[in-house]
Amino acid sequence: MAAGVIYVLINPAFTNLLKIGKTTRTAEQRAVEMSYGTGIPGKFVVAYDDFVEDCDLAERQIFELLKEYRYKGNREFFELKLRDALPVVMKTISQINASVEEQARQEQARQEQTPEEDARRRQARREWARQEQARREEISRQQITRKKAHGK
Repeated sequence: MAAGVIYVLINPAFTNLLKIGKTTRTAEQRAVEMSYGTGIPGKFVVAYDDFVEDCDLAERQIFELLKEYRYKGNREFFELKLRDALPVVMKTISQINASVEEQARQEQARQEQTPEEDARRRQARREWARQEQARREEISRQQITRKKAHGK
């Protein structure tokens, strides 16, 4: 899991074509890289960027959600309007960040357990296992008693 940035770049030369991707640097650096070369008629501009806790997962999910708009299967360009792409991108980032934050809270809570709480939980698990075993033995005794009563 790599934290990074999901970005949406636009280029005035490519109407309704968005470049959506990830980087562990800044979106501005990526826009400059994309603008190099004589084959590009104009410079890419950052239309949107946001930090995400897992940029690999975010990119995969966004690409899956926008697959019908993909310009070519092996390129990170999408044929749709920015106003249609942004809600998908923003919601995906928000969901991933919330999920990672919740996992971190749960891990911190586990680490903050006192030895006494830990011992109580272990004791409760042992007690449950003992009760479950007793229940199973009682069911088994009842089945044996019924079989004897029916002459089997």
